[in-house]
Formats: sequence, structure tokens, C-alpha cells
Amino acid sequence: MSVYANAWSSYGSCPAGRGSTPPCPVPETNHVRSALAGVQVRTRLIRSHPRPGRLFAQMLAGPQWSDIGPMRRVFQPGVGFDDCLRNGVAVHFEYDYRFAPDEKRDLSTMRFFLGIALPLGSR
Repeated sequence: MSVYANAWSSYGSCPAGRGSTPPCPVPETNHVRSALAGVQVRTRLIRSHPRPGRLFAQMLAGPQWSDIGPMRRVFQPGVGFDDCLRNGVAVHFEYDYRFAPDEKRDLSTMRFFLGIALPLGSR
């Protein structure tokens, strides 16, 4: 799931007091929400480095909706690497691209994600 604000400038009427100038840039914000699910394939644990890790690829899909557009189906393929530390903590690095075209505002974008996964429970 994700929620983010997509800010941009469009042209609109100028504020009072600026004379009869052409349209002025107006800041706008579009709030985007999505709920994606999919599949992930990953390699076995790679132990050739000082710390083990694994590569993965994933494909996510699901609905995305925003303040300016109707709900649309989006696709988000991605690749990444999990670096496993000795204490069970994993550092997760991921790159993906969300395909979300729209007639009014194309929300397609790339994303980099760096996270830390903590182990829960006993081994």
C-alpha cells in the first residue's frame, strides 16, 4: 500500500493586483493512493560474500486512485537485493517502476526503496 502527494504547477488566473498578465503558475497537489499485490521470485541464499544475501524480481499490480483521476489498474515490476546480517536483520534494497498512465496526469514513476527487516520470534 502506498500514499503520496504528487505536486506540480499548472497555469491559472493570476492573483489580484498583478495586472492583466497572462495566466500565472499555480501550485497543485494530487494525493495518490494504491494497494498492490503480486509475486516475487528470489534466488537461494548467496554465500560468496562475507554476508549472505539474495536477489529477487517481483511483479505487482492493483488499483491506484487519486484526487484528479478515477481508479486505474497499475503495474509495477521491480528488482532488488536482500543483504542478510549476522543477527537476522536484513537490509532490503529495491528498484521498481510503476506504469500508471492517465489522460489528465501521467503518474508513471520509478522508485528506489531502502528498508530494514527485523526478525520476529525465535529461530
